[in-house]
Amino acid sequence: MKKKILSAVCALVLVFSSAAALPEGFAKTGSAITASAETYGDYEYTVLDDGTVKIGAYIGSDEEVTIPSTIDGKKVTSIGEWAFSDCTSLASVTIPNSVTSIGARAFSNCTSLTSVTIPDSVTSIEDYVFCDCTSLTSINIPNSVTDIGMGAFYNCKGFTSVTIPDSVTSIGYGAFSDCTSLISVTIPNSVTSIGHRAFFGCTSLKSVTIPNSVTSISLYAFGYDSHMNIINGFTIYGYKGTAAETYAKDDDFKFVELEDDSRKKGDLNSNGKIDASDLLQVKSHIKKVKPLEGDDFTCADVDGNGAINAADLLKMKAHMKGVSSIWE
Repeated sequence: MKKKILSAVCALVLVFSSAAALPEGFAKTGSAITASAETYGDYEYTVLDDGTVKIGAYIGSDEEVTIPSTIDGKKVTSIGEWAFSDCTSLASVTIPNSVTSIGARAFSNCTSLTSVTIPDSVTSIEDYVFCDCTSLTSINIPNSVTDIGMGAFYNCKGFTSVTIPDSVTSIGYGAFSDCTSLISVTIPNSVTSIGHRAFFGCTSLKSVTIPNSVTSISLYAFGYDSHMNIINGFTIYGYKGTAAETYAKDDDFKFVELEDDSRKKGDLNSNGKIDASDLLQVKSHIKKVKPLEGDDFTCADVDGNGAINAADLLKMKAHMKGVSSIWE
């Protein structure tokens, strides 16, 4: 258990906030529909400045819904905040490829929802979009999504497994909090940050594998029930010297070190490519600002001659530009 004063203060805050039905910051303030909303069938909508349509509310009661890609000849590009919220009879929804934006809480508390099709035109799962969808057992998050917002799948008690695509870089505050049936989660090496309470209260989740791309894991991200108790036997699998190991040790979780056999030469930050961040680390070593050691040294020594110098840097730059490949 964390001994730091900050952790103790946060614990008190979270204990009090857990008395509410929803995470901190979740308060329904009403529909985003404006006075100028128009009606098309079971939809209320507004025309945006660019001439496309935002659906503001669904006023029907169908169990299966396919959202239209156009309304009155105008392209539907957005689903507004609260648009389908509290549609408790809704069991299935298909979102068209024209949609690029889904507003916060758009499908919250759709308690009968079991199937959602999200197109790869969507790039972000916004805050609380599917919270309290208690019948949803799984969801296909498309490879276009780069971040999963705060409370996005909060209290989706039917979830048993989650696969996060390798396009995602951040998992937000409480994103999967209180998904009590969740037993498996796959975190790709594109993810760099895991937010506060991201998997808090996931009492069936007994272990997690955290890639070495993750550099930030916030308080209570894994391994705690909703009463702030450590989940018995919770285990973290990860790499030595990474955020995973730090989190495990700070919270007294069992840590199982993985062998880093997938790390490629020059890819110091282990994100699957050589980029400016890798070059900066090598430059810092050459200038003796921040020497690389151990596995990092071996990784940066791309020509394998036992030294890190300008030759390694040139090869990494050539790899980045596609002139030549270190990995072939």
